[in-house]
Amino acid sequence: MKLNLSLIFLSLFAMTGSMADPTVSEPETEEAIEQSVEEIRLIAPKEETSSVLVLPGSQVTREEPQINLIQELLDRNVITEESLNNQSNRVNSTTRSGGMGNGGDAVICPEKIEMLDSYEAGKLRFNINLNPENLEAPTWRSMVNVAVQRLERFDEVLATKLYDYSMEMVNDFEKFELYPNARGQHVYLGRDVIIEIDDSAHVSLPEGCILRQFISQRAPRFRRDFRYEFSLSIWELMDKQEQAMAILHEAWYRIMLENGATDSVAARYMNGLVASEFFDSYTFIDYIEEIKETELKEYIVPNTSEAIKQSEIKLDLKEHIYRAEDGMICAPNFKVQASIKKPYNLRAIIRGQDYVTNIQFQDVCFKDSRLRKVVLPVAMVQRERILRLPFAQVYFDEALSETPAMHFNEEGKLSHLTDIRASHLYRMYYECDGARSFDRMAGCESGPYNDRDSVIQNTSVIQFDGDEKLAF
Repeated sequence: MKLNLSLIFLSLFAMTGSMADPTVSEPETEEAIEQSVEEIRLIAPKEETSSVLVLPGSQVTREEPQINLIQELLDRNVITEESLNNQSNRVNSTTRSGGMGNGGDAVICPEKIEMLDSYEAGKLRFNINLNPENLEAPTWRSMVNVAVQRLERFDEVLATKLYDYSMEMVNDFEKFELYPNARGQHVYLGRDVIIEIDDSAHVSLPEGCILRQFISQRAPRFRRDFRYEFSLSIWELMDKQEQAMAILHEAWYRIMLENGATDSVAARYMNGLVASEFFDSYTFIDYIEEIKETELKEYIVPNTSEAIKQSEIKLDLKEHIYRAEDGMICAPNFKVQASIKKPYNLRAIIRGQDYVTNIQFQDVCFKDSRLRKVVLPVAMVQRERILRLPFAQVYFDEALSETPAMHFNEEGKLSHLTDIRASHLYRMYYECDGARSFDRMAGCESGPYNDRDSVIQNTSVIQFDGDEKLAF
């Protein structure tokens, strides 16, 4: 190399000398000039080299060298040379976020830092996108909301919990952004090395990358304890989406820990899945099949119908058998407290309405966080039971098949009955300010009463409007 450079400079010297010496004749044609330049090219080495020869009057644009993030953390003493190939300092986590706590891991590569969740999601070809609207300046809050809204489509109760847990952290990070030295309510963010916790149960890492403890989570013991500790040195080298993934990871992990998790495998999987565009193609049944393999014990459905007397319905994912039917999941021999009562008699006058309890329905079906169908026992329909709603009463008379059923709309409101003959359908009213009201019951003096002027007898067409009033 040194010899080749010397030859180049000798050639340049010879050319400049010939131009300075009037006794030396100049090339008379362009072809001669090009031949001289080609001779210099032949002298130069052909192999690529990092050395750059800059001729007078030329300009060279250099690319800025990329920061090696592993070296950056080595320089900051966040990681050590000895630890690069040594994972033996990872300690065992304790159950349910006690003791040392449970962790969140970062995959640190020379060119980027991402959550272990994101790396594993990439292996599964889940395309993580927490900014589908392509906002110019997405925030932690906007990105968390994208994941929450995706989950809410199938699981309203779990989505609410994911939102609440995530926003505890988002609120603290927004505070740190405005006041870097402020104390968080739930989060500690500092230049501390988080002790390695062995709760990841991962199977691989990208070549040339390392896994490091980034977050520790444990249930606070004292009033001023933090639930989460984040390493600032790693946090500030992550992009916004990966920071949002870190927040969501901790919220998912907290949910799984509450259900008995001892590692973060399911939390990482669900975080990567729900944060990805791939989740948009999921059906409700797909979702149920996924969560039943996690530590989650129950699928909880909030009740929105007056036909059911409990505020929420819980399906045991581990014990109860269920099947898929028309996009729903249906649980056979399922108990729900329905608003079905025995006929009005002297006992009811003395003790009040006598509602049937401990009913085991043939089938109870759910979809997208709503009750959609309840198949009644045939014997219940044959015994002159009464379906009691605030503004309607249905007197059962006969089951027309082996599967008499109540059906509910997408909002979980009672919409119609099938295979049931009613002896009487009554609209109900209340006495409010001295007048009958078919729309109001709060603050009324008395009621409800059967409206005998609008009674329909011996019918199997039983439908309700959006307010669960009889539609006829």
